[in-house]
Amino acid sequence: MLSFITRLKKIKNLIIAKIDKILLNQLRTEETIKLLPEISADQRTQTIILNKHSRVLEEVKSLLQENLEKTSLSSHTLPNKTTETDQQETKEASPIPFFQADFYQRINQRRLEHLASLNLPIADSTVLEVGAGIGDHTSFFTDRGCQIVSTESRPENLDVIRSRYPKIRVEQLDLDYPKPEFQELFDIVYCYGLLYHLKKPAEAIAFMAKRTPKMLLLETCVSFGEKAAVNFCEEPTINPTQSSSGTGCRPTRIWIYEQLKQHFQYVYLPLTQPNHEQFPIKWDSQNTQRDQWDLARSIFIASHQALSNPLLTEELLSIQEKH
Repeated sequence: MLSFITRLKKIKNLIIAKIDKILLNQLRTEETIKLLPEISADQRTQTIILNKHSRVLEEVKSLLQENLEKTSLSSHTLPNKTTETDQQETKEASPIPFFQADFYQRINQRRLEHLASLNLPIADSTVLEVGAGIGDHTSFFTDRGCQIVSTESRPENLDVIRSRYPKIRVEQLDLDYPKPEFQELFDIVYCYGLLYHLKKPAEAIAFMAKRTPKMLLLETCVSFGEKAAVNFCEEPTINPTQSSSGTGCRPTRIWIYEQLKQHFQYVYLPLTQPNHEQFPIKWDSQNTQRDQWDLARSIFIASHQALSNPLLTEELLSIQEKH
């Protein structure tokens, strides 16, 4: 017998998956494209959506009602995985509107302007980009003369990257199950916005460490806490911005730091954080002040070689500054 809390979680995840399915089915309509920026992909995966987006939910209510009537909410039959039909519909729908929502464009701007401010030795490097989505970060490296290999696990996202960057090499790579034949080395492995969508984050860090003799750039959602913990969570597979396996994680910063130290001699944090609300600057007190559903992000620079950079520190900072 499923516990009451477990049943509620399953119902919540089913409703969220249905909302995403409806949005995907309606992507080509002008009304839904207008709705996408108002419901960010990350927020759709959180129960706080019910409080923060009541107006938008009213607008999709009629569509949702029609779809939910076809689905039994019995605790004995609630689905845990995306159906084959759902997967086919996801492949047919374009992921572009999800990634190009205002929410994503804004956070990408803050991430990349912050990365540029760190004055890292990036120009003219060879770069392995993992979890590239539809390639919204790729031009940061091509504009700096880098030779980049852009990788992503979802075929529909890969199609978009190839259309946007026909001159670069694009490959399918799932960091939960990386191809053993993928043995190339790169100056930089770039992993922004992927680790928290993985069900095997420790194995992914180990894989990335082996792919570079120099540096790993890592940005991820994290959980507050003084102890090392992975904190696995469910994510809707039908959403092209979320975990392709249905399982993600929100590790604590100390867990990430310790994992990186197993593979890199030097692990740094920037003194600053991007100027965006999802990048906290106070880690010792905000764990009790922030809403439990608000996402918190952190940045790590792991290197096999010492970096002489006054903007970085090897200390796991409890207070950072806004860039």
